[in-house]
Amino acid sequence: MESTQIIQQLKNWQTLLTALRHENSLLKIKLSELVDNSVMSDFLDKAETLNNELISNDQTITLLLSLSDQLQSQIPNCPTHDKVLELRQKELESDIRKFAERFRSLSTYFQKDLNVN
Repeated sequence: MESTQIIQQLKNWQTLLTALRHENSLLKIKLSELVDNSVMSDFLDKAETLNNELISNDQTITLLLSLSDQLQSQIPNCPTHDKVLELRQKELESDIRKFAERFRSLSTYFQKDLNVN
């Protein structure tokens, strides 16, 4: 893969991760509002678990963005078909895809199971 293609893919991933970070923040705000209006212990237990997941999401997004930045900074110093760079790029792609899928599942759970609009 050409370095310009890798850079474009990294920028696309950074855009995706930034959007997920924003959505994660919105979910935390909605969760906070729901907790403020609820006294049901079952709901509060679910809310606490979800809040922990949202905090974990923030950490994962920060890590993935950092890895993306690191990879991008290595591109100018690598030959066109550097196998190590390609391997890191594929690993990062896999990690981002898995995280995005897990995030979408969590977001769907939040929207449906907690009846949030």
